Amino acid sequence: MRCSSCGTENEEEAAFCANCAAPLTAYAGNAIADADPARTAQRLAELRVRPSAVGVVATLDGVLAVVPVMVALRAMATRPQLSEDATNYIGHAFGGLSAIVTGAVMLPLAGALMGLAWGTITQRSWAWYGNTALIGLLALRTVGLITHNPIVALPTLIAMAWLGFGWIQRPVRRWYGLDATGV
Repeated sequence: MRCSSCGTENEEEAAFCANCAAPLTAYAGNAIADADPARTAQRLAELRVRPSAVGVVATLDGVLAVVPVMVALRAMATRPQLSEDATNYIGHAFGGLSAIVTGAVMLPLAGALMGLAWGTITQRSWAWYGNTALIGLLALRTVGLITHNPIVALPTLIAMAWLGFGWIQRPVRRWYGLDATGV
């Protein structure tokens, strides 16, 4: 990672420039120096480690981005065809329109999810909030599916609860620069 202040090339996971000590990440910019050098060193050491929940959530964002693309492709592949006697023009026309509308909604949604995955990896604070909302929405959706398919919904709900609990922990919030309180 190149320092924007002095141009020095640093390690990819570095929080501060090795040459001029300028912050390289959002969290490093929000780091609070402490009168106790040991606590300051501990806080800076935390900056160098990406919490495991970040990688899991970024992967979830990327996987979820595939779903709208698949829905759009399926809509294009299953649109009605003209009948053998070529008389169902309206069904064919509306079927094509349906595929276009589905693509117009689903493809930007896939792009937004990929943008969220990028923001998650690059320490954007808005990505923390976006993923918090996404995890909550997925959990609510899973709760709605319990009566229809409990064998799949219950383990998914447990996984969403585990992921949500890990996502709101202090180390993750600190990594995004959202919790600058003491150690």
